[in-house]
Amino acid sequence: MTSVMFVADRTTDRAPLFSVLVPTHYRADVIALAIRSVLAQQEQDFEILVAGDGAEPGTAEAVLACADPRIRWFDLPKTAGFGYATRNIALRAARGRYIAFMADDDLFFPDHLRLLRNQLDAGAMIACTRAAWVSSDGIAAPFSNCLALADEFEVFRTSFNSLPASCFAYRRDALDDPAPWPEDSPGSGDLHLWRRILAAHPTRPLGVDPTYGVLHFAARRRDLRFAGMPDFKVLLDIADHADWWPAPLRADLSSGRPEQAWYFDRLSQPEGARLLRDALSRVTDRLAWELVQSRLPEGQRRIRLTATSAQSEAATEVPGDFDPALYLDLHPDVAQAGMDAADHWLRHGQFEHRAYHR
Repeated sequence: MTSVMFVADRTTDRAPLFSVLVPTHYRADVIALAIRSVLAQQEQDFEILVAGDGAEPGTAEAVLACADPRIRWFDLPKTAGFGYATRNIALRAARGRYIAFMADDDLFFPDHLRLLRNQLDAGAMIACTRAAWVSSDGIAAPFSNCLALADEFEVFRTSFNSLPASCFAYRRDALDDPAPWPEDSPGSGDLHLWRRILAAHPTRPLGVDPTYGVLHFAARRRDLRFAGMPDFKVLLDIADHADWWPAPLRADLSSGRPEQAWYFDRLSQPEGARLLRDALSRVTDRLAWELVQSRLPEGQRRIRLTATSAQSEAATEVPGDFDPALYLDLHPDVAQAGMDAADHWLRHGQFEHRAYHR
């Protein structure tokens, strides 16, 4: 049975500036925290479209408990794959000038929508902030990629995306289709959508604000501490060995609460966002300084370099019996994303234990 309802009585029919799409399937435990981080935005001109894709029991109750008239709950049956058809159903009802995305287990920094609005108001068709990644055991780390740099943007445009979908927003009039998620795609639908918008507006570059605007949490479905991202695995290895890793980036999960709850409490404090960003900056500064020191003779180094093990654990070359054509045949999501088979296996496949031969 399909139903759509407002969580609370609306006070106005005026179209909002932002429509924030929140698809959900099986995170009834934390979706209220994701929604509350949207409700806490400095930019308050928005509606929230929660698209339940065969959502697990308890999800509706968690959404309804947020009790805000700007929330619409779409209780829809499960659709194929990642539920892109469900997202499109919700987007056809969107009224905002700008469309933002929110994963049901991520958190926004309080100024995330304001930062995106600045880029979109300035003329960008699509815009993004940056994300700090959080492991399943609560370690946060800066993902220091920056799409404002030409070489990193080219990788994003042509081969690989390491920026979570929660970082992005786009103009609703960027495409003629109001429901643009690729329903026939087995995966990477967000990247297909971002590239489609960029291709349609080659003279309107991606608007990039390098501020950390999102806390992106390792997906429970992957059942991997590092979310299958080798870059993040290296950062976690450093955190495990670094006595200098900042305390605000180490969640205390001894109470049994999810890692999202610990970080939501920090973001809710008056100086919480600033303290988290300062801690992320200290990590980035230290890593850059260690890189400089590593180029010096050992006797001239001013600090002790952090010992790690991740580099020795990860393969740097594909196995001798690696079959690129078979790999793409076995994993159609990789082929659909247009990625090179060997590059994908080195970056993701080896950590996700993907088969590459029969």
